[in-house]
Amino acid sequence: MTTLTHDQFQDVSRYILAHGYFTCFPGLDVLQGCEEIPDPEPSDYRDVLFLKDGWPFAVYECGFGFRVLRVAADIPLTREQFDDVGMWLRDQGQFRGCVSLDRLCGCDVIDEPTGADEPETNKIYVRNGYPFMLEMYETGFIVAD
Repeated sequence: MTTLTHDQFQDVSRYILAHGYFTCFPGLDVLQGCEEIPDPEPSDYRDVLFLKDGWPFAVYECGFGFRVLRVAADIPLTREQFDDVGMWLRDQGQFRGCVSLDRLCGCDVIDEPTGADEPETNKIYVRNGYPFMLEMYETGFIVAD
């Protein structure tokens, strides 16, 4: 169990609040594998930090909801690799149109390699190292279930 002082808890919370996405009620899959750390200072509120793989991941503010820290990563793929992963997601996934913000949180994003004449790209979302979702420009999302 990770222990933090109240000041450390507040520092990490402020960082997540500044850099994370507000999701109100994230799906349970977002919080799977997380370690919960309650604020060590007793109060009427129960603010909780969530760590994943030892790193700050989300903060729950009692009465407000969750902020989930976006995982930033640069995963370069060739056009052929992007097309292979995109085709797999199309074959295995379900079309969802729009998706809620909690599905996007905690994902790495891979932009489709395109030329300068094509500013809009499809995007592949990767969660926990696995392809999770394909965003097709102007169409919607295919989510691998």
